[in-house]
Parts: sequence; structure tokens; C-alpha cells
Amino acid sequence: MATTKGNFSPSVNIVRDKKNDFNYIPTLNAKNAFNTILSDTKSGERSHVLIGSYGTGKSSFLLALQQTIEGSKNHFNLSAKTKVTQYEFINVVGEYTSFENYFIKLYKLDKNASTTDIIKAIDKHYKVNVKKGFGVAILIDEFGKFLEYAAKNNPESELYFIQQLAEWANDINKNTLFVSTLHQDFSAYALQLSKLQKQEWDKVKGRIKDIPFNEPVEQLLHLAAERIHQKFSDVAVDKNFEKLFDVIAKANAFPLKDYFEKEFAKKLFPFDILSAAVLTLALQKYGQNERSLFSFIESKDYLSINEFDLKQNNYYSVPRVYDYLINGYYSFLTTKYNPDYTQWSAIRRSIERIEGLFNDYATQKQAEDILKLIGLLNVFATGSAKLDPSFYKNYSKLCLGINNADTIIEELEKKKIIRYVNHSIKYILFEGTDLDIEIAIDDAGRLVEKVSNVVASLNQHFEFPFISAKNTYYKKGTPRFFQFKLTEKPLEAIPEREIDGFINLIFTEETNANKKIQEFSVQSTEAILFGYYKNTADIKNILFDIQKVSKVKENNLEDKVATRELDSILSHYIQLLNHQIMGT
Repeated sequence: MATTKGNFSPSVNIVRDKKNDFNYIPTLNAKNAFNTILSDTKSGERSHVLIGSYGTGKSSFLLALQQTIEGSKNHFNLSAKTKVTQYEFINVVGEYTSFENYFIKLYKLDKNASTTDIIKAIDKHYKVNVKKGFGVAILIDEFGKFLEYAAKNNPESELYFIQQLAEWANDINKNTLFVSTLHQDFSAYALQLSKLQKQEWDKVKGRIKDIPFNEPVEQLLHLAAERIHQKFSDVAVDKNFEKLFDVIAKANAFPLKDYFEKEFAKKLFPFDILSAAVLTLALQKYGQNERSLFSFIESKDYLSINEFDLKQNNYYSVPRVYDYLINGYYSFLTTKYNPDYTQWSAIRRSIERIEGLFNDYATQKQAEDILKLIGLLNVFATGSAKLDPSFYKNYSKLCLGINNADTIIEELEKKKIIRYVNHSIKYILFEGTDLDIEIAIDDAGRLVEKVSNVVASLNQHFEFPFISAKNTYYKKGTPRFFQFKLTEKPLEAIPEREIDGFINLIFTEETNANKKIQEFSVQSTEAILFGYYKNTADIKNILFDIQKVSKVKENNLEDKVATRELDSILSHYIQLLNHQIMGT
């Protein structure tokens, strides 16, 4: 993230902003990219392309790279002992035009100048700089615009020039640097080219080293926290902060893997740490790009953080995130293009169903907030979150100011608007059915037989691919294919035809099975790898649960609401089964 002259800049132009007072917050990803470029220059690899989606900070990185090398600002904490080549920087922002012509105009050459003429002009410029003790660094942002033009207009000539420029920059005897940015892989711009042209495109790609530059969502939230803290540093953290943080921690509700720390959470205020994570994930998923998060932080639009009244609200909470998203992204969220269309539709329908359910308007609004909280957490919380009644009661009290959340939740359950799912430890939005699903599943246990043949049942759920022995293939150039075999005891078989060996997955509850399988493996002379599952009893129970739910579904196919709920439960058990078998 970048700030210029004390203000946040949602976008950076490497030509316009190169002299600006520039406060850059480097992420681990950016530091790695900087170190890669710096170390590669010493080995003669001077042509790089940063590849990352829109809004990941590639433009800001180029400016930070330039200012650090120039010494005007040390964004990457470069050691004073580190010797860095000094360059004259040529900054270019991509246009849908000829890349060759851009340099023809830059060096005021004849409009019919050849690639050789352009490279000679660049080299002449370089030699003048060498006498002054400088090299030449060419930074090209939005390089894809030049590539789009090249692919549709004279690709052979344009590609040849890019190739020659990269080769010129990679000359180990020169102090040069050539760094560009793309939104997608180099080859993606060549989809419409002929086979021969694609080969030339790949040849050019081989001259330029790729550096992935997609920021993880955790890094985006980290950057956002720095800016939020700047904007609201004079606002005291809510008195319930410690208690609320502990409630979220106990529920394991924070959906990101990093930065769940109290000091970090304080920087996010007036967000609570849960709402900040949900907003970040949502904007990454539904927004135009990652920059949407920073645009939100700076925006003064309706429902934005800057229009939030802290006197009326404890926090910019998860329900407020819902309000902002449904207001700003309504056209997308209400279409089938939304990957979470079903969940968002369920939230809207649930809110519509409670109209008139409560006696006073204030209680109804509180009930709506609880539904928004349940709905969004069902979309963004992790599967390991324990969103039990106590979590909703405490979050509602501490964050939303709802002191009677348990009473409201009880009423919502009575009206079959929400339902608590024991196996998932969470509430779900429920459209109502006369079927008591939990009791029906328990009753089904008397109608279906417990699983006795684990292997037969698993073969109905899994279809394992053939696996190639890659190490042998790399060394000898001959493929070796292994086939999965599920059994209850070690496999005695000889590979035939195209099969070179087996991966034998063994499911048994037999005493001392592990020792017996090891002894069998030692005596076996065939190419068989044995895998013994110690969790066969757990797998049996999950298979039994799947059979029970399937039976209830089979008996209630006309009840669409129940069928939908049963499908969700089935999905949960199938995920558990995948985890037990595949570890995913």
C-alpha cells in the first residue's frame, strides 16, 4: 500500500508520481520480489516481469524499488553496506500502441527505424550514462497493453524488439535493469496467434524471468490495518474490546490464518477483527480487484467506514459489512454469477420473513442484524469455527449492543427461520419444513444397516486416478504407472499390461494389523506400496451417517426445503470422509 504526501493513493502512476513523497508499506511478498531482482542483477539476469492480478500493488512496488535504489527513501531497509548499482530510470506506463514506436519517439528516431536502430539508440544512451557512473533501468508498468497491441498488430516485429531489448538488458557486462508488470502470464496474451507465432512468443518469454506478485488476503488486511490506524488513531478502542476478542478467539471464528493478535485487532478499530476479515474476503471475492478494500477505507460513500457513526454503534460489525456489500454490489450478489448466490438469497428471504414477527421496530432490526451475522459467517467462516449459541449471544451483546440476543434467537428458531445444526456447530438460515431433520436422521439408523464392508462402500464414493512414478520417468524417460487398490487385507497381485505396480490402501480393525502388514510387505516381491488406515472405525461411522441422511432424503424428495437441508448435511459428511481418506 502506498501513501503520498500523507494521503492514501488508491493507484500509483510511475511516471507522474516518481518524485512524490511516497510512504510504502512493504509486504513479505514485495520484499521477496525486491531481493530476487537485486540478487539476479549480480548474476547477469536483469529482465524481470512481475505477474499479479489488478490492485496488488505492482505499480507501488516499482516506485519503491526505484526510490530505494536511488537512495531517496529506503523502503526495503537496504543495508548501508550493500553495494547497489546506480541507474538512470526510464519509467514507462503501457499504452495500446507499438512498443517499438514508443522508443522511436522517446529517442526521436526516424519513424521507419529498425529494431537494430532502436537498440543502438538505447545502447548509446547507456554509454553516455556509464561515463557518469550510472547504468540504465527501464521500468514498464502495464506492460500487457503493449503485448495486447503486439499480438494483434505485427507480432513478429514487436516480439523481436522485446526479445532484443531483454537480451540487451541481460548482458552481464552492462549495468542494466528491465522490470515490467503484467496482470496475467506472458503466454496468455498469445492465445490468438498462430503456432509459429506462439513459438516466437515463448522464445521471448524465456528471456524474461517471472516473479509472482499476488498478495495473500492476510497481507491485504495487514496493509489495510495500517491505514485504518492512521485515520482513526485518535479514537479510543471500545471498552468491550478485550472481551469481544476473547469471544472470537474461543469460537475460532477468525477466517484467516495470520494476524489474529490483540495489537493487530486494535489497529483495525472501529472494525472488530472478525468484521474486518469478512470484509476483506468479500471484497477480494466480489470486488473488482484487491484495491477495492483500500477504496472502501478512503470512500465517503453511504455506509462507508468514514460515514460510520461511532456514537450510535459500538463497532463497524459484520451486519454493517452486509449492509455495505448489498448496497455496493447488489447487481452482482443477486445474480447467478455470484458463487455464493444461494447463501445471499437465503439471507434476503430470511429478513423478509421476519417482517411483522416482532412487536417493535427496534427488536426487528436487531433480529435482522443477527440474521445478517449468521448468513455472512456461513459464507466466510472456516469449517472449524464453533459458532454455538453462546458465541452469537456474546458477539451480539458486545459488538451489536443487543442484550437479549438469546430471546431473539429462540424466537427465530420457533418460527423456523434459523436452525441449529449440531454436527456443524452453527446456526443456518432455514426456510421451514414439517420434518424434524435431526430426529428423522436418528430414526433412519434403525432402517439402514451399519457398514460392514468398508471397501465396497468407499469404492462407491472414490475413483482414484493412476499415478505416475515421476522420479523414474525423469531419470529413465519411461513412464511407470501405479493403480490404487482398496482392500481389507494386504494385496496379493501381479501387475499386468500397462500397470507397473499398485498402491494398496488397507482398511481393517484387526488387532496388530500394522505389524502384520509390515511383515507381508517385507516378504512381497511385487511393486506394491502399502498404506494402512488406523481410522477405519471413524470412516465406518461417517459412511453410516451418509447412509442415514441419504435414506431420509430418499423418503422426503417432495419436501424441497428438507431436501436442500439434507443435501447440505450430506455435503458436510462427504467432506469429513474426504478428510479421513485423503487428508483434505
